[in-house]
Amino acid sequence: MACDKELAEGVAAVESLEWEHGAPPIFQIPLTRDGCVDTNVDVARAIEVVTAVASAVNAGD
Repeated sequence: MACDKELAEGVAAVESLEWEHGAPPIFQIPLTRDGCVDTNVDVARAIEVVTAVASAVNAGD
C-alpha cells in the first residue's frame, strides 16, 4: 500500500527492471485515506483483490 506518489515511483522501478518470467502483477486499490502519513485502505477489499489476482496468476501456470 502506498500513497499515489510512492506508488508511481514503485511502479516505475518495477517496470525498469528485466524480469525472467514477466513483471509481477501491480494493481491499485483505492485508499480510504490518502497521503504519506496515516494512509489507510479497506483491508478486507485489499485481501479480496490480492486473492483474486493470485488465483488468476496461478491458474495461468
